[in-house]
Amino acid sequence: MAVLTFPTAHADFFGLLDHLAGDMWLAEYREHSETGGGAILTADYGPRLWRGSVQLKPQRLPDWAETQALIGAFLQGQRTFHASDPFAMAPASDPAGSAVAASVVLLDTVNADKRRLALKGLPANYVLTRGDRLSVTDSGGGVHLHEMVETVTANGAGTTTEFELTPFTQTTLASNDAVTLVRPSCLALIVPGSFRRGRLAGGFRVGAGFDWIESL
Repeated sequence: MAVLTFPTAHADFFGLLDHLAGDMWLAEYREHSETGGGAILTADYGPRLWRGSVQLKPQRLPDWAETQALIGAFLQGQRTFHASDPFAMAPASDPAGSAVAASVVLLDTVNADKRRLALKGLPANYVLTRGDRLSVTDSGGGVHLHEMVETVTANGAGTTTEFELTPFTQTTLASNDAVTLVRPSCLALIVPGSFRRGRLAGGFRVGAGFDWIESL
């Protein structure tokens, strides 16, 4: 492998990890207060960011030495990497991603409400399902991961109607930005202090892992 560059491609870090288990979720950043009349008021205090946890499979000590060195390279500074959900890598209707693999999918429109967008370049009649994820790379190289809130089917030309997603879209997104449906990712950092070395058990390192958080 060549010298690491940052943000690091999925294949050069996150995809090399031998995942036993993990989780990935969209965190909420809001607070609430109660009025004298009993009404609950809420307010967002920051953008919603993706968070995740990684638990590695037990590894023999020579393999663990390699893994620990690789993870250690990301335990300093603003060293970001492409993170994804290793257990949900493609749309539900196309779990292997084979039907869309040869397609060049792009943003078609982005609604001014920042809640909806439409895609083009999909296979004819391709189905995207509520809960599917997609990432969009903007013209400045920023990567934005979204989750679909509704199900939509592309027309015969491979274009969808506008559909809702979460979190809200960034103002940097525009028509013809590149869309990724297979192994969609976000840029992430290892949460400081979260690296877990696990323990030794019969010549294996078990229970190792770390937490990560999106970095916009």
